[in-house]
Amino acid sequence: MIAQARLRFEVLTALRTRTEVRTHRLLSSTKSDDEVRRVMQAATEAYAAECDELEDELGWRTPQTKGVWTCTGRPA
Repeated sequence: MIAQARLRFEVLTALRTRTEVRTHRLLSSTKSDDEVRRVMQAATEAYAAECDELEDELGWRTPQTKGVWTCTGRPA
């Protein structure tokens, strides 16, 4: 159980880091506040979608974890 929790933490941390790097690259070329908001919203949505997909693929969102907070801050 501890090994699975550690793996989950490491995988989700890597996913978040990858998303942050992509977002930083996009933000470095933005000029307006509206562009920044769009980039941040898109990054948040992309991270949430990737995270949900990953949790589903790895079987981390199961009937036993229903109602438990996921990496996206939403109930499973």
